[in-house]
Amino acid sequence: MTTPATKTASRRKAKWTRLVSRKFYQSICRQVHDVSLLSEDITESNVMQCIDDYIDTGNAHVKFTDAETVVFTLLQPLIDKAMTRSMRARAAAARRRQANEAKSSTDTSDTAKTAATTVEITATQSTANATREEKRAKRRETALIRRQEKRRKRLARRHNPHPLKLSSNVASAK
Repeated sequence: MTTPATKTASRRKAKWTRLVSRKFYQSICRQVHDVSLLSEDITESNVMQCIDDYIDTGNAHVKFTDAETVVFTLLQPLIDKAMTRSMRARAAAARRRQANEAKSSTDTSDTAKTAATTVEITATQSTANATREEKRAKRRETALIRRQEKRRKRLARRHNPHPLKLSSNVASAK
């Protein structure tokens, strides 16, 4: 038995190459497996082959039974949504990666700018924290006023009954 050269090499997963997330793909596999156990008309390998082709190429050309067609038709919109979600997530990750690379290249080029930037960031963060605390205090104050007003109205209703209720009680007493 061979051991990996580093500790992280053993924990690192193989690169995921599908257009959907690993979690979504596993959930689809589990759903197809569960459905195939319920019906003899559904062949798990046939449906999974079709799903794999659809994810990879965007279309599926497999001979299906009627039950398999229903299963694939129900899963197809979910697969489409997962593909667009995954595409957006990968684009966002690429933008973050590009921003980090640009940031690291500017950081290494000029250390004086870096020191000034960290001072500005620290000042900005302290003002942001101050404004955050101010906003929080303002929200607490408005909530307190709202609760006090609600309590005042409730006490007023309790001690000053509604005039229509009094007139109906008086009319029924006569």
